[in-house]
Amino acid sequence: MFRDKNFLVVDDNEINRILLKTQLSQMGAQVTEARSGNEAVESIRTLCFDLIFLDLRMPGITGFDVMRAIRQDAQRFNDKETPVIAVTAHALPQQRKEILEAGFSDFLIKPILEDQLLSVIETWLCTSTVPSPRSALPCAHHMDPYLKMIIEKTGGNRGIAEMLVVKLAQELPAQLAEVEKALGVDDYRQAREITHKINGSASFCGLLGIREAASELETALGASSSHETLRACMQAMGREIRAFLSNRTNLEAALSNP
Repeated sequence: MFRDKNFLVVDDNEINRILLKTQLSQMGAQVTEARSGNEAVESIRTLCFDLIFLDLRMPGITGFDVMRAIRQDAQRFNDKETPVIAVTAHALPQQRKEILEAGFSDFLIKPILEDQLLSVIETWLCTSTVPSPRSALPCAHHMDPYLKMIIEKTGGNRGIAEMLVVKLAQELPAQLAEVEKALGVDDYRQAREITHKINGSASFCGLLGIREAASELETALGASSSHETLRACMQAMGREIRAFLSNRTNLEAALSNP
């Protein structure tokens, strides 16, 4: 569909980059990745893109910072007229207004569904496409809901789906421990940043239980809720993560043996 198009995906979360790159690559596009705001700025200065997908919340230089750099010093950027799509886990009416006022062309909310992604691309590239035929996804009857969502998010690519399960199983326990440690010393800012990463990964992969629990904890941290509320939210997120981890072996077996 987009074989002559070059897209830039900017996100500090590797799982998010893998999934969005997979979706775009399956549409035929060439995809460049940037792991930080600094890498994004350098890529935009030196390369030309048809569309940029920019995560808003990144450590150091945020998506908003990257957008300001582009708008304030447009002559130094090859892609000063390139549509920039904000990628975010939250977009309340006021946040949507701030995103558009900052200069973003549009926004996508995690989890990114294929039809929404396609609609945004068609809108800003002024194209109309006929979806390419896709291989039928594995039968979903009696399939584990986490397995079903990850397979759907990777377009039926079991190799990528298995890699994501492995990466999630590696990252989530460490991130959970980091949130616990930060809460133990009342470092709510750090706890919120790590919880946001968990939320983002879960959103992109369609792990709704983890996503909802992480979102509740992130909101509670932002509202400076009581220790009791934070502890309850933390425990709920921990239960969801442990439920996923306890099923890791079954998920990997199902993905490696279709």
